[in-house]
Amino acid sequence: MKITKREKLILIVVAVVVIYGVYALMIAPSSDRAISPADTPKKRAEIDFVKLEGEVAGVMKEKVDLYTIARIGDENLWYSDPFYKGVMAAHAGEQINFVYTGYLELENKRYAVINGLDYGWGDELEIGGYFIKGINPSKVIIEDKSGQLRIEVPFLEE
Repeated sequence: MKITKREKLILIVVAVVVIYGVYALMIAPSSDRAISPADTPKKRAEIDFVKLEGEVAGVMKEKVDLYTIARIGDENLWYSDPFYKGVMAAHAGEQINFVYTGYLELENKRYAVINGLDYGWGDELEIGGYFIKGINPSKVIIEDKSGQLRIEVPFLEE
């Protein structure tokens, strides 16, 4: 089998391209090339937003974790009847702390973020025995199951 001039030329061109590719990817310094996509203002803004979003999520997660740990740490809740419909004995003499940190209105429905969890009008709170009776941007009204205790919780801006 004899190689023609045309085939030799093609092999030489391919060899030159391969050698240049190896040089460009592995040997040549990359800083002399065009600006990387991370250096554009839009990309930097996206990176800053992602960092900020992570920080906010970390703070909110920490608050939810602290609330969860506080709930788990209350040993009286572990020994109570989970099917009891009234206010649990563990909450009877205690002052319950509600924190209203978020408000959202979608399609004429209002939602509130209380103690890190979202609720709509009429929803029962996770603590049990308490219901949402009013949601406003400035406050939330919470009532106990009997309707005798009414708590107004102001919006907490952080």
